[in-house]
Amino acid sequence: MKYNIIYKILCFSLIASAGALDRLRDPEMEMNNARDIIKRNYQVSKTITITKTVAKTKTTPIAVSSSKNKSLKNYSNNIGKLSYVGKGSWKITKDGLLSNSIGKGDSYAFSIKNASNFVYSTDLTFKIHEGSASLIFRSNRDMNNKECYIAEINVSTHKCKFYRWQKNEVLQLIDEKEIEATKNEKYNLKVVAYDSWILFYINEILIASTGDYVLQYDDKGQNTFIGDGVFGLLNKNTKVLFQNTYFKEINNNFNPLLKDIKITSSVGTVEDQSPFVSTEPIRIQYVDYNASTIKINTFKMNDNAIIEIIDKDGKIYKEGEDIPVELGINYISVKSTIISDDKKSASVIYRMNVHRFKEDNIYYNEQYRDQYHFSLKEGWANDPNGLVYYNGKYHLFFQFYDDLQWGPMHWAHAISTDLLHWKEFPIALYPDANGAMFSGSIVADIHNDSGLFKSDKGGLIAFISVDGNGQRVKLAYSEDEGITWTKLDKIIVDWTEDELKSIDFRDPKVFHWENKWFMVVAGGPLRLYSSDNLIDWEPESNYPDIDTECPDLYPIKADDGKIKWVLSRGGRYYKVGDLRKVNGKWTYLPDDEYKTKDGLMNFGKDSYAAMTYYIQDFGTEANPTLPDIIELNWMNCWDDYAKIAAKKLEQDFNGTFNLNLKLDLKKEGDTYLLMQSPIKKYEELRITSEMKQWDNVTITKNNDLLNDFKGEKYEIIATFYPSKSTEKVGFRTRVGNDEETLIYYDVINEKIVIDRSKSGKMLSDIFKIVDSQAMKLNADGSIDMHIFVDRASVEVFAQDNTIIGANVIYPSLNSLGTSVFVEGEEVKANITIYPLKGIWENQEK
Repeated sequence: MKYNIIYKILCFSLIASAGALDRLRDPEMEMNNARDIIKRNYQVSKTITITKTVAKTKTTPIAVSSSKNKSLKNYSNNIGKLSYVGKGSWKITKDGLLSNSIGKGDSYAFSIKNASNFVYSTDLTFKIHEGSASLIFRSNRDMNNKECYIAEINVSTHKCKFYRWQKNEVLQLIDEKEIEATKNEKYNLKVVAYDSWILFYINEILIASTGDYVLQYDDKGQNTFIGDGVFGLLNKNTKVLFQNTYFKEINNNFNPLLKDIKITSSVGTVEDQSPFVSTEPIRIQYVDYNASTIKINTFKMNDNAIIEIIDKDGKIYKEGEDIPVELGINYISVKSTIISDDKKSASVIYRMNVHRFKEDNIYYNEQYRDQYHFSLKEGWANDPNGLVYYNGKYHLFFQFYDDLQWGPMHWAHAISTDLLHWKEFPIALYPDANGAMFSGSIVADIHNDSGLFKSDKGGLIAFISVDGNGQRVKLAYSEDEGITWTKLDKIIVDWTEDELKSIDFRDPKVFHWENKWFMVVAGGPLRLYSSDNLIDWEPESNYPDIDTECPDLYPIKADDGKIKWVLSRGGRYYKVGDLRKVNGKWTYLPDDEYKTKDGLMNFGKDSYAAMTYYIQDFGTEANPTLPDIIELNWMNCWDDYAKIAAKKLEQDFNGTFNLNLKLDLKKEGDTYLLMQSPIKKYEELRITSEMKQWDNVTITKNNDLLNDFKGEKYEIIATFYPSKSTEKVGFRTRVGNDEETLIYYDVINEKIVIDRSKSGKMLSDIFKIVDSQAMKLNADGSIDMHIFVDRASVEVFAQDNTIIGANVIYPSLNSLGTSVFVEGEEVKANITIYPLKGIWENQEK
């Protein structure tokens, strides 16, 4: 699964229709920007291509009446009467509408015709080799507050752009693309617009398609799309002839969109399909290894639509014809074209990623596949999203891309009834015209506060941060327990509307308290919003000095009976405080002990983007209804080695999650400490018949206590009582072939340590760094350790689960030894070891 594969398989989308004008230079030009993968830090915003308006045009529009100008018959069009804005000239000639704006800047021609869904096109001929010409559509014609879309070609650079004016600012929706000059500099520009989906063609070759990250990997987003407006033309410092300027509305009688695309196979198994959305160009369809060929059939909005099914090599197939598919990714384009009686045409292109799995016995038996931690079957995964308990099921959504590195984000979906065993479901949410699907949360709207559900019992609502030209929050709802989602065509909160005006505006986490919905948003500085209906949100407070990703805010009843609010800063750090009104605004107030410092949530490298499950309304201060708060983290280290892990390990999955943890608070002195404990359900994985146990055993330097124990997945529960001169005590795990991972307490330096410097395969020099956290002995002088060892990870819990650490490790398969080690004087100990069962159905015993 290399990116040059994507590069090659996308080029076929540039095949021109019969009868097109002069072609672009090479079909591969369309994928210039997709070949070189953009290297980005984790969820760091892309460069925002917004240009402020320097000066507002105040030229009075000049109306030209087509009914009074006989020469208008020389300009073939149906956009009717035009008004002109700018210093350039517009004149009907024997060859068409000639516009001259050389050295005069932008010159506009606006129609009075208004439409929402349509195909709109024009032929144009440049008379000089400078400047650009464009189609304008869905325009408000307000030159002081421009709102519209523009599809542009520049004859001097031979590059094209697709952008929108948004609140009088330019927002680029694609990167500039170079095109080949045509004979006599003649071009046909065409756009097909249906709701949020807009496709831009030059000479019938697809240049841009909103939400199509196959066409442009670095998909750029926007606020709520412009739904309608008038048509227009634009001349920028050139002399150009417009001809054959037509629009045709898309309706029941003229509609190229598809209702559905079904993939079947006569030789193998096709997995459940992601619900089809007519206005989203991408879908992933998994098929099993035995499905070496597949068939594609379409369901049309209009029976007269002409279907072309095109593989990566440009070969065209008929519906229902066998199409061979290779292992892994197979992008197949489905092009649907409608042609009217007056010869107007509109085409849309869908991308079907038919992903063929390898043989079943390969999965979940990989050398570095954890056996009781959840991981996705194949591809890339990071942040847990939308954790929710609903109708007896736990739902885990997570950031996903069908490759081994981070890419345009989707939400994948898995369901469990016990938080141990999971079943993956089809991809839930795909990138769209608003951008890629970054992290977010889900709540159960059981009282239908939103009014979105047919039933008063409500359903699930997802809050998704979408990324592209800054970040924003959009809403989707599901009436079938998270399988099918309907996205609202409305951005509920946008970074441009935020008081802090930070583009890092993502990762919304929503909860219910005091009869009101709340949402924390960050990605940069923290913000707090409130709502009564989950749709309309008001800012409550912001925190420029609290910078985080993946924020979470939840109440816990501490061991002293008091309800305190924990602010999780991405699963790495936390604060404890209160949530209450200050000057009429809901505000998070850290306790004095947390105003200038944080608690550490995990001292290991591999625990990030923590999220808690939404289980129920938290109630009120007077009548709290607090459930067990359960948390899940992504088990990887983005900054250092996540992006290279799969390649170095030679595996086809890259995404594992930490143990599910129950959260509590204990008070020590004046400080509340967060406790993170593995949920009790993990005890069901213990193989009690093979348990090893020692009580009040004396352990010396040369002990052979665990010489007979071998294992790759097990749980250790230990309490040590060091002597006065004990220096270190702990465990060597996954020992063999000069490999070992050490987990121990350094008595002299008073810290707990994970040392994976010799743990096996090293992904980077970071593995040589010893991770630790300061820790005192317990009040009785003891040290408690609760350790989980899996095929490719270790997690340790200490000091009543207030200190935890997690690290991935990659030892050899036969590094199965374990031992207790002591430096300095002997220790007394109680030790129990449980071998653990795995969670996968087809794992090898």
